[in-house]
Amino acid sequence: FALGYSKSKNTVVSQADGEAKIAHIGELGSEVFSFIDSNELLHSGPLNFNFMGKQWHGASQPFRVNSSSGRDLMLVMVSPHDELLADTIDMTRKSLLITLGILLLSLPFALMVSSRVSKSLAKLSEEAGRVSRFDFDQPVTLRSRIKEVDELSQAMGLMKNTISRFLALLQSLAKEQNFDAMLEQITDETLNISESAAAMMWFVDDTTGRLQPATFYSRDQGKIDLDGLPDYALEIEHILTRAARENEVGHIDLKKQSHADLSRIFDALGMDTIAATVFPLKNRKMEAIGLLCLFNVPNVEPDKKSDTGGRVAFVKTFSGFASVSLESRYLLEMQNRLMDSFMQLLDGAIDAKSPCSG
Repeated sequence: FALGYSKSKNTVVSQADGEAKIAHIGELGSEVFSFIDSNELLHSGPLNFNFMGKQWHGASQPFRVNSSSGRDLMLVMVSPHDELLADTIDMTRKSLLITLGILLLSLPFALMVSSRVSKSLAKLSEEAGRVSRFDFDQPVTLRSRIKEVDELSQAMGLMKNTISRFLALLQSLAKEQNFDAMLEQITDETLNISESAAAMMWFVDDTTGRLQPATFYSRDQGKIDLDGLPDYALEIEHILTRAARENEVGHIDLKKQSHADLSRIFDALGMDTIAATVFPLKNRKMEAIGLLCLFNVPNVEPDKKSDTGGRVAFVKTFSGFASVSLESRYLLEMQNRLMDSFMQLLDGAIDAKSPCSG
């Protein structure tokens, strides 16, 4: 029997004799409840069934009340699926429509961005083609509002400029015939490449085996006189000879108080402490033939836009080629000197034996 119903007037029905009684669940005038009653679906727990082409969900929950009859009451609630989840379905439909609208509106923008990116990448591809053909006449001028594309363009320009500069340096060294002039050229070019405060070349004399100062250039003063700078036996323990014997690039701190023998360098640069980056120069047998030093002010924060690591790598590569060039030029000069000495000795011997010579 139905003690309560959403339509309260249906809970009481009239009988044939005119008396009223409490309506049975199948007498509430609800087709759904009549279906539940006829199919005996009323039981404790969830209700799930199909009726009139719709999926229905609900639940029935018994509960006990204090009454003389001791009967349990049961609360029953059912609803069609589309009405039960109407708000959720409507929200989902609206979300899908909004998402579709956003996609449609963003599609032209995405096409525009992709078009710009593809054009920029096509231009960078052309630049890479020019590099492969060793065509360095035109700099990379491409700029983009897209950060990654702009960074790639700058990296391409830096690579192009680096290769071009390196080839120019190699050609310049290859043309230089004078050994001392080559030492000065290497030191000066290294100073310009590294953007350091000063650069200095030490060279191992093949006759004495001592590490001697060869050239000294400052960014502000140009070429600096070497008077007052000592030389060192390569096998002794000194901060410079130790660096010359190493095989890798080193970083050392020079202090005037601790290295009084190098006071000429400190005085020339007007510093009491110098941060030095040293590049050992090796011949083909990996024997020390010199030392290339870059001098800078210590404890200076590097410029975020500067490529300090890239410049050090460039100088390292350049110094390796310079070592081979110096060795070859030095051997050629020694050969020329030997030939000149031999010719002088031969001329002297001919003059001594010839009765016609005066």
